[in-house]
Amino acid sequence: IDVDGIFSCPHSMEGQIGKLTTLAGGLVAALGFQQIASSTINTIRTFEDLGATLVTVQGSAHAAAQAMDLIREFTAGTTFQLDEVSNAFITFRNAGLNPTKDMMTDLGNIAAGMGVRFDTVAQAVFNATTGEFEMLKRLGIKVKKEGDNITAIFRGVETEMKFNTENILNFLQQIGEDEFAGALEARAKTLTGAFSNLKDQVQEFQVAIGDGGLRPALTEIARETTKFVKANSDLAVEIGFKATQAVYLLRDGTQFLIQNMDTLRGVMGALIA
Repeated sequence: IDVDGIFSCPHSMEGQIGKLTTLAGGLVAALGFQQIASSTINTIRTFEDLGATLVTVQGSAHAAAQAMDLIREFTAGTTFQLDEVSNAFITFRNAGLNPTKDMMTDLGNIAAGMGVRFDTVAQAVFNATTGEFEMLKRLGIKVKKEGDNITAIFRGVETEMKFNTENILNFLQQIGEDEFAGALEARAKTLTGAFSNLKDQVQEFQVAIGDGGLRPALTEIARETTKFVKANSDLAVEIGFKATQAVYLLRDGTQFLIQNMDTLRGVMGALIA
């Protein structure tokens, strides 16, 4: 850029600024598109991987689809993210439980009221069903086990019960319903809840893009690219050889400049003078 020309001619300066602004805008737009594309692809992959996992967990494609609907619906109405809700669902299933919306809401109220992740509460439930109560203690629930019975203490109130999964779950759901009622709804009305729900809707939009044909197209491209790469090992060797030559050429050029710096300074000085 001609600096003297810019200051002597305001119109020229405005033109240069306009060009820079256009260039910067184009760069920002390109970077923004790249991030959006990357985010969309990652979301599509995440949902597809979750669907495959749920088929294994639930035992059939139909049951997996029902589980996916429950997870997506519950996530959309809370400040919890898909990963923690799906992790929690799988943890419940591993504990031998069949999660329902009411059950997840009651336990979700505990998580929201305590300010912890939903899958943390799920892990506490799982551990409790195996006789490990340390994670419940972190939620303010102390448990004493005597033989086949346990005594759970929450906020000074003792509850005695037979030690089994059903009783533990019912006890925790009762706490969520009585002591933390409305916690999920209250969190959802906050600014955090608004941004969380926005993120959920963006993800649903991205999944719809994948279902519209992008997912199978990307899958086909990835597989064809994999075949090309596997079938062109000789090309990789050739590229490596050419790249090595380029690196050595750059090294030699750098060394030449360093070794002849004084001579170059003299030449530059003579040209400027």
